[in-house]
Amino acid sequence: MNKKCKICKNKFSDKPLYILKNVIDNANTQENILIDLKIYQCELCGTVQLSNKPVDYYRHTIRSNKITLKGERLRCKQFKKFSEKYNLKNKKVIEIGAGRGEYLSLAKKYMNNVSGLEKWEDSVKTAEAIGHKMIHDYFDNEDIKLTQAPYDAFYIFNFLEHIPNINQFLRGIYNNLTDDAVGIIEVPNFDMILKEQLFTEFIHDHIFYFTEDTLRYVLNLNGFEIVNVNQLFDEYVLSVEVMKKKPLQYKNTFNDAEVKFVTDINNKLSKYKSAAIYGAGHQALTILSLINKNNIRYIFDDDIYKHNRQIYNIPILRYNDEKLYNVDGLFIIAGGYTMEIAKRIISKTTMDIYILDKLNIIQTK
Repeated sequence: MNKKCKICKNKFSDKPLYILKNVIDNANTQENILIDLKIYQCELCGTVQLSNKPVDYYRHTIRSNKITLKGERLRCKQFKKFSEKYNLKNKKVIEIGAGRGEYLSLAKKYMNNVSGLEKWEDSVKTAEAIGHKMIHDYFDNEDIKLTQAPYDAFYIFNFLEHIPNINQFLRGIYNNLTDDAVGIIEVPNFDMILKEQLFTEFIHDHIFYFTEDTLRYVLNLNGFEIVNVNQLFDEYVLSVEVMKKKPLQYKNTFNDAEVKFVTDINNKLSKYKSAAIYGAGHQALTILSLINKNNIRYIFDDDIYKHNRQIYNIPILRYNDEKLYNVDGLFIIAGGYTMEIAKRIISKTTMDIYILDKLNIIQTK
């Protein structure tokens, strides 16, 4: 029995959220082995999940090979909209957990280059026999590389809730996609199950029971962001459109801001034979590491624990209104205390005074 969250690894509390007794262990055998399903909610990430050992066939996609007319119409409408919205007609698309190709047949009406990933060999052979491109594999870890990767889009219907190694599984998908890839993920809708108290929806095959919030959490944790949410099949299914999260593009912006700021403050410092900095906090320390310090004689700070120390061989002193420091320019760099300090000393000194406002060095006197 696993007593830790399979997503965030937090240890469960001792008391389950719910125990469903005498459930058939394996729906795919003739044996009537009964077990108790122990259902927990992780206190950190909030995800509801079984603590029971997964069924031994969790890598296989098992679904009815009969799609109802209502289901077929819904899927065709969904695939058509998905293809047109993201221009997928001639791009590479993969179904994760494709079974015997039940949905591939519908997806191919709107997307020309669709493959299926499936671990159950019999299902792979069945799908290939009717003309589908299949990959016999499964994301046991995030380092699995598919030979035709990267893919431009993917979809996964009612399979994610079966996966015990869910983080590695999702990261495996992530690592086989293009940077601009999009996808559809569908799971049983635990928001509805919870609202209606449908204890009949708990089953040994399903490890996870996702609300919109907890599905968003696990997807964000593994590199995806949700861009659209729907509830399908009389609210039994939570369907989300996702895309890969974009890496932050701040590096060049920060570099440009640094160059501009350092040039500006160095030009102002160069006007004085001697100058001082007021403030020995994190802003001042960062700035001191970057600027020309040749004519900085003192650093002032109101924190007594910093007095009589040095930074870059510059002494840190308590500012004394009555003391003559023989300094021409004072640069106040003290975060939220900058204006308070400036108002306190501006009328009591002959020095030129500058303040730091965000990244602007402004002369006030």
